[in-house]
This record gives sequence, structure tokens and C-alpha cells, in this order.
Amino acid sequence: MAQLALAMFVIAIVLILAIACWRAGQKTLAVLAFSVAALMGAGYSFYAMNSRVPSTLPTESVKLIMESANLTGVGWRLTGSVTNVGDKSVSAVNASASVALCDGDTCKQRDSVEFVLLMHVPPGQTYPFHQALHDVKVSSNDISHSEKLVWTLTVESVLGYANQR
Repeated sequence: MAQLALAMFVIAIVLILAIACWRAGQKTLAVLAFSVAALMGAGYSFYAMNSRVPSTLPTESVKLIMESANLTGVGWRLTGSVTNVGDKSVSAVNASASVALCDGDTCKQRDSVEFVLLMHVPPGQTYPFHQALHDVKVSSNDISHSEKLVWTLTVESVLGYANQR
């Protein structure tokens, strides 16, 4: 955002210079300044369109591990870690959390919710995450003494940074 503001500021200054030159009768200098402003605008537009698109990384490049799921007053709070096992930095992970009620060997899927983790994870690094889930339709009243909740985290998609080598 700061780059856009700076580019707009510089273009505005060049345009003001072009208008001042035009009024002073320096038409050649004014045309040159207008041309410079137009080229700067086109150059920045090309740069912005080509360098801001995040790259999609393979889902296998990220491992999600859940350490705990705690029921709070407004939903569930998941804590765990994100490990980047790929060779490019991760900027965001779109994941889903599924919860099932299990009694022995039989499990019944209760709900699944998608969420996004916006975090920078360099290659080979592990970082903790804490995610609040407000729309999970499982409460402590749904669980009998013989049942337990089983959470499963799945990586749906991974975004990296634009133009990584």
C-alpha cells in the first residue's frame, strides 16, 4: 500500500511539473513531463499486476498438527502447529477442521469448518497457531461418557509469496 501511495505521489508531482511547464510556454518540456508521468503509471501498473499474485503451493508442503481443542463460551479454540516441509515460504494456509464423535471403533462425523491461517512460515520451520471456530455444531452436551471427540485437520490449499524462485 505504501508503494502505491509513493508511486501516486511521484506521478502527481511530475504532472504538476508538466502543467507548470505548459503554462510557462515550455511546451516541449511539458510534453516530456506528461510522457514521463504516463510511462511511470504504465510501468507501475504492469509491475503491480505481475508481482502481487500469490503463488499456489502443493498442499503436501504444509503439515498441520493439532495439540488441543477447547470449548470456550463462543465456540472452539484449536491450538497446534504449522510446519513448512516445502522449499518455498508459506503466506497462508486454507484448512478444514472436522470433528467426529467416536464410541470405540465407530465414529460419526458431526461437523466440518474451513478456516484460514495467515502466517509467514519459512521453509523447514514450525510455528504455533491458535484458531477460534465459532460455527462448529458440537457442544459438551452432545458428548456422552463413553464417547470422545476426534478432530481432524486437513490442508485444503496453500499460498506462497509472489514470484518466488
